[in-house]
Amino acid sequence: MPDEEIPAHSMPATRCPVLAEALIFIAAVTVDLGTLVGMMARQSLGACSGPASCHGCRDDGAVGNGRRVTAAASLFLATNLNLMPEGAAVGLAGGRLVFAVAANFLLGA
Repeated sequence: MPDEEIPAHSMPATRCPVLAEALIFIAAVTVDLGTLVGMMARQSLGACSGPASCHGCRDDGAVGNGRRVTAAASLFLATNLNLMPEGAAVGLAGGRLVFAVAANFLLGA
């Protein structure tokens, strides 16, 4: 089924569960405030500017989502196989923060 044929009423139905999940995660996980605000702000800007910059582009939303899910699954697998470094970092700084904020802007679009 093409994305254009999916009814829009399913989107508002997911807002409350997603908001509850976000609030629970924020309460349970310690994150540096500067990192959190920067990531949220850039993602929001990306979400606002993305559709305007892609007007007339071929819709590859499903392909992009498939790539992101594959990347997430790879990270989960690496974590479960103890291939990821352990640490207690709660925020990013310097070049890592700039990279993360820029990536989050693109993912928001």
